Amino acid sequence: MNARAKGQRVQHKAVRYALSFPGTVVIPLYQVSRWATPQPFDLLVLRPLYWPRFVEVRANAWRIGRTSTVTLSRLPGEGYAKQIWQLKDGQTIPTIRQWQGSEWKPQDTPWEVE
Repeated sequence: MNARAKGQRVQHKAVRYALSFPGTVVIPLYQVSRWATPQPFDLLVLRPLYWPRFVEVRANAWRIGRTSTVTLSRLPGEGYAKQIWQLKDGQTIPTIRQWQGSEWKPQDTPWEVE
């Protein structure tokens, strides 16, 4: 299987999921080339009355040791959520982990917990 195509399909599923909530705006970040420095997140998700979310999309593994994921966890500032959305094969609703304090913690309900 072409890994790049699989990543694109998973990212499209994540965008469709985010846009299923009214008023949501999703801004995808595309890497310029495969030799470029990895960006710390894949999607910027903006939803009315919620903090902005920096989302890294994963297919079948959390891979929290990746350089981009470590960079995401170290982003400075307050007032936004740092999340990993994992969409396994056949899943349309992601399993979500959010950075809290000093570790990635699972979320019970994806969008209602802030």
